[in-house]
Amino acid sequence: MTDFEPLSDVELDELDEFLYAQMDAGHQSMLLGAAHGFFTAELCGPLPMPFAEAIDIVLGEAEFATPRQEKRMRALLGRLWLEVEAQLDAGEDFEPLLHQAENEDGTTVTLYADWCLGFLDAVENSEAWQEHLSAETPSDEPERSAPL
Repeated sequence: MTDFEPLSDVELDELDEFLYAQMDAGHQSMLLGAAHGFFTAELCGPLPMPFAEAIDIVLGEAEFATPRQEKRMRALLGRLWLEVEAQLDAGEDFEPLLHQAENEDGTTVTLYADWCLGFLDAVENSEAWQEHLSAETPSDEPERSAPL
């Protein structure tokens, strides 16, 4: 694996703000948490797609102010991909990239939905994942005649 520098908090914020602005403007792109979940599913799946293709899916219909901005966002997403890959390869506890928000009463809550939706999006839209999952038959559960 190539050496890389993990994203700083400032870079994560920059990427988060860009992706949020794209979604807010109605451009079909993923939010940062969903992108992290999507990359995670791809990298831990049976046959990961090429990372450039995964970045294209995350960006979706994003619009860039300049070619330089496009290169910057793609570079940040590429480093995020490498970060996820390194975390998974390390075989240690995996930390999903989750957002926290403050409730009206001032308590902090962790938002899991974006990350989970990104992960599920990758699994549901991957032929390799679907083949892998359909090949698995739980040994302790009876066969079902109809899907749940």
